[in-house]
Amino acid sequence: MILFQEVFKKYADGTEALRDVNLEIKPKEFVFVVGSSGAGKTTLLRLVVREEVPTSGKVFVDGDDIAALKDKDIPELRRKVGYIFQDYKLLAGRNAFDNVAFSLEVVGKSDDEINRIVPKYLEMVGLLNKIKSFPYQLSGGERQRLAIARALVHEPKIILADESTGMIDPSSTWEIVKLLDKVNSWGTTVVMATHDFNVVNLLKKRVVEINDGEVVRDEKSGLYEPRHSKTSSLV
Repeated sequence: MILFQEVFKKYADGTEALRDVNLEIKPKEFVFVVGSSGAGKTTLLRLVVREEVPTSGKVFVDGDDIAALKDKDIPELRRKVGYIFQDYKLLAGRNAFDNVAFSLEVVGKSDDEINRIVPKYLEMVGLLNKIKSFPYQLSGGERQRLAIARALVHEPKIILADESTGMIDPSSTWEIVKLLDKVNSWGTTVVMATHDFNVVNLLKKRVVEINDGEVVRDEKSGLYEPRHSKTSSLV
């Protein structure tokens, strides 16, 4: 499903974000990618959706070499991979319905299809009663659930969650994690980058730990004990 082979990522300013990463994530897995801020977690996720390409090595997603994809094929990749951001990336001027509908509009879905699909996913994340609410009218947890609904509408094979609980309170955090666990139970591969050790330790899923751009630990049912290492400049 996702395969990293000897991946290095170095930015123009000389920063080495990832070093010799070898990693395989299989279909239907739930994987926590852990590490301190700046360890390289976000870079790893951005490579999966081709927001970045490796400096060397190979990244494969659903069998495709992401660096070899033509520009016209990138939208199809991103429909296979739903991305949930820490800061939601919602459209402030659109209500909950329209935020989810926008993802369908850009791929040419008809109004009838949109009107059928959007309420289904808002109900799935517990926001059907907020269908006309704007982002500023929602709590942090509700905004993140709305972002999850938007990520799910294309029925992606993979969900990437990048510090998706970093801006919400503990009770909302657990709601989001349970929702992602439920999505995973339907057969969707979930990769969640986090430095929240409480979340990782409660769920006891596979844990991949990154430190200074390198994979230093990969455990099938692991815990997260934050390392007290030097401050990293990685992204």
